[in-house]
Amino acid sequence: LNATLLHLSVLAGGFIISSLLWSSALAEMIDRRFNRAALFLLIAGGLATFGIIHSPLPGDRMFWPSQLTESAHFRVVIEMVCSYVIMALILVLLGFFTRNENPVITTDEEFESL
Repeated sequence: LNATLLHLSVLAGGFIISSLLWSSALAEMIDRRFNRAALFLLIAGGLATFGIIHSPLPGDRMFWPSQLTESAHFRVVIEMVCSYVIMALILVLLGFFTRNENPVITTDEEFESL
């Protein structure tokens, strides 16, 4: 139960920045620009590395990763960063395998020609 509460409190840290990054990634996914969506998730992973978002420390303090190596919070930070990196890799692969399937429709004429 304590691990679950820690993960929930970590998700709440820096929620304004993380929500902007998540919504930007989602908008890019909807538009099928998977590489750009992956970039937003990698930026989020980089910010989580330093506690700018998802800080496990009391008061949502920022930190250098080397400060947490002996801490129980280190595992939580690694889980968050790895989650962002794995999701970015999935999006890059998705973009690679779907790059020629459906072109992005940008004008009314392209839509009407379907």
